[in-house]
Amino acid sequence: MKAKKRKLSVILLLGVIAVVFVAYFYTKSDKDLYSVAIAQYIDHPGLDAVRKGFYDQMSKLGYIENKSIKYDYQNCQGDGVLTQNISNKFSNGNYDVIFSIATPITQALKKGTSKNQKPIVFGAITDPISAGLVSSLENPKENLTGTSDVWPYYKQLELIKRIMPNVQRVGVLFNPGEANTTYAMEQTRSAAKELGFELIEAPITGINEIRTGILNIANKVDAFYVTADNTTMAGASAIVKTATEKGIPVFAGDPGTFDAGCVAGLGVSYYNLGVANANMVNDILKNGKKTAEIPIVVSDAPELMVNLLVAQKLNVTIPNEIIESADKLIR
Repeated sequence: MKAKKRKLSVILLLGVIAVVFVAYFYTKSDKDLYSVAIAQYIDHPGLDAVRKGFYDQMSKLGYIENKSIKYDYQNCQGDGVLTQNISNKFSNGNYDVIFSIATPITQALKKGTSKNQKPIVFGAITDPISAGLVSSLENPKENLTGTSDVWPYYKQLELIKRIMPNVQRVGVLFNPGEANTTYAMEQTRSAAKELGFELIEAPITGINEIRTGILNIANKVDAFYVTADNTTMAGASAIVKTATEKGIPVFAGDPGTFDAGCVAGLGVSYYNLGVANANMVNDILKNGKKTAEIPIVVSDAPELMVNLLVAQKLNVTIPNEIIESADKLIR
C-alpha cells in the first residue's frame, strides 16, 4: 500500500513539474514574440499592395506569425472617428513597432506617441515633410521613418499628351480633406499648367460621391486622371466604370488604379514600398536601429502600363514607341 502511495506521489509530482514546465515554456515563448501593430487608413489596391509587400518580406526575413511575431492589424475604413480610436489603441499599447499605411492614420499616431516616442514606420506617404511627420527625408530625427510614394506627376500627365495630343481638358476628382491630397493637387496643377492642360477639378468627400462628381464634369473633359488621393484611388473602379460609360479614357498614377481598367498609366510599385517598410522594421527589431537614423525611402523607377483592349474600346490609338517600352502590356 505504501509503495502504491509512493508511486502515486511520484506520478503527481512529475505531473506538476510537467505543467510548470509547459506553462513556463509558453510564457517564455509569448514574451519572446515581437509585437507589431499595423494600421491601414483605407482599403484600396495601392495600400493593400504595401501591406502585402510588407508581409511577404517579413516572411522572407524569417518572421513567422504567432511563432516569432504577432501582428495586430486594424483598418480605419477612411473614417475619422475609427482612425482616432485605432490611434489611441496603438499609441498606448504594448507594441515593439507600429506600421502605419497612409497619411491620416500616421498623423494621428505621431500625435498619440508624442510622449512615449514609440517607433513608427509609415508606408506610402506622399510628402512626409508637408504632412508634418518629419523635417528631413535624409535625417527624420523623429520616432517616425518610412516610405514615400511621391509620384512623377509631370511625366504622368505628359503620358496623356503623348497618347492623346489633342487633349486640352483633364478631369480630376479629389478629396480636399486629406493632407497628402493637398500636395498631390499642387503638383498636378503645376504639371498641367506646364503642359498646357486645363484642369477641371471635382472635389468630393467620399467614394459615394464619385459617380456624381464625374457626371458633373464629364461634358467638360477629354480625359480623366486619378491623382495620389486615397479616396479616388479606393474608388478607382467606380471612376473607370462611369467614365467609360461616357466614352472618356482614364489615366492612372498607380498599378492598382490601372488594373481597374485605365487606358494607361505611369505608376509607383506600392508592393516594393511595403518590402522597404519590412526591411526598416527588421532593422528596428533585430538590428537595434532607431527610426531617427533610418532615411525615408522614396519610390523610383515608375512602371509604364498600357491596356490596348481598353484603348481600342475607347478609340484611343497608342503610339508604337509607348507600346514597345511598356513594362506592363494588356492586349
